[in-house]
Amino acid sequence: MRRIALALLPLLTACGAVMGSGTGSSAPEMHVRDEWKADLVGTGIAAGMKGDAKAVTDGVKSQVTLNLQGGTPGHAYPWHVHSGVCGSTGAVVGPAGAYPMAVIGTDGKTSATAHLNFPLSKTGRYYVNVHASSRSMANIVACAPLSN
Repeated sequence: MRRIALALLPLLTACGAVMGSGTGSSAPEMHVRDEWKADLVGTGIAAGMKGDAKAVTDGVKSQVTLNLQGGTPGHAYPWHVHSGVCGSTGAVVGPAGAYPMAVIGTDGKTSATAHLNFPLSKTGRYYVNVHASSRSMANIVACAPLSN
């Protein structure tokens, strides 16, 4: 009987490692990928501008990418994700420094990506603002809600 128990010990140990002890699991935590999208259309001095934004979160961190076209080559546009809805002057989501300037290339296009060290909330409301310049942050040249 003792030989059988000793022979089965490696098998039982392996099963216990796979099933866990009930007090914790060695299996990695699974994160759900969530996405939000926004379509941007320029207004006022940037009426010819259009673009989109996409936010992706994996439950741990978020990445937001902005694409613009139709802007003035060489011009730098500050941009941010805000909480709330367009026109609500919601707080910037994350540190403002996480959002690199969107500098328009010679082809009239740009892409910029912000990396945030936290997930966007599934129940949160967000929007993307594109500002006229770093000296004219109150002048919003494009705004659109992020929807998932």
